[in-house]
Amino acid sequence: MPIERLARERQLQIKWTYFPLHRSIPSRGSEIAQYFGHTLAQMQEIHRSLSRQLQAEGLSYSPNLRIIYNSRKAQELAKWADGQGASQALHPLLYQGFFAEDGNLSLEENLLPLVAQAGLDRAEAKQVLAEGRIRQAVNQDWERSGTMGIQLIPTFLLGKMAMVGALPYEKMTAFAQAAREGI
Repeated sequence: MPIERLARERQLQIKWTYFPLHRSIPSRGSEIAQYFGHTLAQMQEIHRSLSRQLQAEGLSYSPNLRIIYNSRKAQELAKWADGQGASQALHPLLYQGFFAEDGNLSLEENLLPLVAQAGLDRAEAKQVLAEGRIRQAVNQDWERSGTMGIQLIPTFLLGKMAMVGALPYEKMTAFAQAAREGI
C-alpha cells in the first residue's frame, strides 16, 4: 500500500487509529447502495472510479462489492496485531478479504484464517475477541477519531495537516513534504 511505502522511504512511523465505520450495520451486512442512498448507476460509477484508483496502486478491488459489513471485530484484531508488531502482515489481508473478495469480516470464521495467514496465533485471536481484550482500546480510537472530526477513511494525519482518501503515492509524498515544511 502507498502509505507503507511512504513510511519506509521517509522513515515515518504509522500509528493506526480505528474509526467507527458504519457501526450501525448488522453482522449480516447491508446493501451499500441502500445504506448510502445511491442509485444503481451511482454505485456503478463509484465502483469504476475506485477500481481505477486502486488498480493504479496495484491493489485489487471487486466491482461486484454490494454488501458492507460491520468492521468492529476486524478493527479489534487489527489493533491487536498492531501490538504484536504485525500490522503490515494483517492489514493488507483484511483489505483483500473485504475489498477484493467481498468477505464478511464481521464473522470470526472469515477473520481467523486471515490472522493465521498473517503469522499470528489463531487461538489467541479468538480469545482476544471472546474476552474483549482490545475492545476498550478500539473504543478510545473511535473517541479520538470523533474528537478530531474524522468522518472518512482513510484519513492521514501528519503534524497539523490531514489528507483524506486512498490517494496515489505521488500525492501522499507531496502531502508528507508539505506537512514537514509546515505549509
